[in-house]
Amino acid sequence: MKREFSLDQYAAASRSTAQKWELKDSTETPSRILLNREQEILMADAVSELPEDYQEVIMLRNLQRLSFKQVAERMNRSPGAVQMLWLRALNQLQERLERG
Repeated sequence: MKREFSLDQYAAASRSTAQKWELKDSTETPSRILLNREQEILMADAVSELPEDYQEVIMLRNLQRLSFKQVAERMNRSPGAVQMLWLRALNQLQERLERG
């Protein structure tokens, strides 16, 4: 049985253990509620600026939680085409959010 290990291994194991036991503060403070609402508004505004097919794929995939196959059927596209459309939409959304 090996008893020696590197400090890097120890640090990684410690972080992993700490994350498992970390308590989440789920208290909804007025400021946290306001911040969440502001983020939702920024997200909605950014999505509304996207091309219509990007908006649709994000709504179906992320909000309605449909599978790529289901989204493809609704959009009359192949599942592969929907995956690529979704990735392009997310990239453009991220760029808009970063620009603020």
